[in-house]
Amino acid sequence: MFKDIIEFYKNERVLSAPVLYNLLQVNGYYNQITPETRLILTEIKNKYAYSKRNLFALRPDLDTHLEFWRGSGDYTVAVSLADETGVYNIDTEFGCFISDWNYENVQIMDDESDNTLFYIIRDAMFYTWLAYLWQTIKGDETLLTLKVIENNSSTRFSLNDYAWEDLSNFTDFRESPSVTEKYFNRELLLTEIYSRADFKFKYVKIECRTKAFSKGEFIKKISLNESDISIETYHVARAETLESFNMKEPILKKIQKKVMAQMNELLNTGWEDISYTIR
Repeated sequence: MFKDIIEFYKNERVLSAPVLYNLLQVNGYYNQITPETRLILTEIKNKYAYSKRNLFALRPDLDTHLEFWRGSGDYTVAVSLADETGVYNIDTEFGCFISDWNYENVQIMDDESDNTLFYIIRDAMFYTWLAYLWQTIKGDETLLTLKVIENNSSTRFSLNDYAWEDLSNFTDFRESPSVTEKYFNRELLLTEIYSRADFKFKYVKIECRTKAFSKGEFIKKISLNESDISIETYHVARAETLESFNMKEPILKKIQKKVMAQMNELLNTGWEDISYTIR
C-alpha cells in the first residue's frame, strides 16, 4: 500500500537500512489487516448514519461527532460517539477493532534521527491508511463528522477533510445538528491523503514545508515559510516560471490555515497533489 511513498523517501536518500526495513514491515502489516478492517469500517458506517441518529444519539438535538480513539503511544483503535453532553462511551459491539503492529521483527535503530524519522513516517502512514479505508467504503455517506483522537488528548485528525487540529473545518462541535457533506469533489489518492496527514498543525514554531501540485502541463508549488507563503507556477514543457508571489502573514495560526485553504482549493479544482510522487 505504501511502497510508492517509501520509495519516494528512499529516492530522497533519507532512509537508513533499518528505517527502510521497519517501514516495509509496517506496510506489510497494514496490507495484511486491510480486508478485515474494511469490513468492520463498513459495519460502523452502516450503524452510524445521520438518518439513524435517533437510535444512537443520547441527545439528538445536539451536534454529534463519531470518534476513533487511538491508544496512548500505540495505534489500537476503538469507536465512540461524542456530543456536547461530554459523554464518550466506547462502542462495545466493535471493541478495539484495530490492533497495533507487534514490533516483533523490528530492527534496532541506534541513531536518534533514524528513530525520529521512522515514527514521523509511521504516524502519517497510520492516519493515511485509516482515512483511505474510510474513503474507499464511502464513509462520508454517514453524513457525520468523524475525527481520530489520541486517547483522551486534544490531538485531532479529521476524516472529513483529512486535516489536523485547527487546519480542519470539522473538528469542533456546531451549534445545532446538521449533515456533513462530502468535502472533496473527488476521491483522493493515497499519496494525496498522506501529504495531508504529514502536514501537522504547529502551535509554537512552524515547520517550513513545500507542497507540489500538477494539472496538465503545469506544476504549482506552495511553500510555508516562517512568516510568509510563497506560491510558484511552472510550465513543465517550457521549463519556465509563469507566476511567483509571496503572501505575508505574521500570525502563526493564520499562515498555516491559509496554506491548507490553498491546498484544499487546488484539490477541488482539478489539481493533483504530487508532493510524495517520484518525479
